[in-house]
Amino acid sequence: MNEKVSVIIPFYNSKEYLRASIIQLQKQSYSNIELLLLDDGSTDGGEAEIEDLIDNKIVFYYCLPHQGVSAARNKGIEEASVVS
Repeated sequence: MNEKVSVIIPFYNSKEYLRASIIQLQKQSYSNIELLLLDDGSTDGGEAEIEDLIDNKIVFYYCLPHQGVSAARNKGIEEASVVS
């Protein structure tokens, strides 16, 4: 059985870590993954840093205005296709 896993990454002004996080996830041997990136109103241009990494398993959301990591994470949980 190859169940789908949702990975939720809320972030705010952390473009220096975002690219490495995505690359590490894409290197995983388990392939049935969806990645939800939740930009919590960043102002550092993080999306431009990762445009070349976006594929059909990655969903990008803007959470405006900046409301904090908990609000962004909750949005990711709402949007995840895997719900238990």
